Amino acid sequence: MDKSLLDDSSESPPLPRGVNWGQWRIEQPDFFLKKAIFITLATYAFIPVMSLHDHNKLSAYTYAGLLIGIHVLFIIIYMYRVKFTQLDYERKGLLSRVLGLLFCVMLLGLVSESLEKDDLSILALELIGLVGVHLLILLCLTVKVVGDAIVEVRESARLARG
Repeated sequence: MDKSLLDDSSESPPLPRGVNWGQWRIEQPDFFLKKAIFITLATYAFIPVMSLHDHNKLSAYTYAGLLIGIHVLFIIIYMYRVKFTQLDYERKGLLSRVLGLLFCVMLLGLVSESLEKDDLSILALELIGLVGVHLLILLCLTVKVVGDAIVEVRESARLARG
């Protein structure tokens, strides 16, 4: 491959808007941040519900229903305004996204099993891990694989200049 295609000189066209880390880019970083803040706040808002359940002031069915409800809400938030057809340009990106999601589900299970339920201050600290895993899931669903597309844009611009 011609090294001039990867040249970051000022003659190269600007890359599309987004936070870019090599071959991965967060589409709409401001919107991603809003989703991340909502998920963090919703996770911590669930602490009183967990406390009520742990002190037998909330039935197991109600607790399970609320837990399912908050996760359905998270799925809606994860998927809102995500255009899956524009995220991956090849199967490798899709495969890595699916593997990332499976890894995150496994992490969620591990983190949720080890949560301290007697001391709310420790629980609040442990929820940082749970929030982190939820944000990884959000990242897996919103990051765009750009890879060779950058090279194609720069090559097209170079050919257009003649």
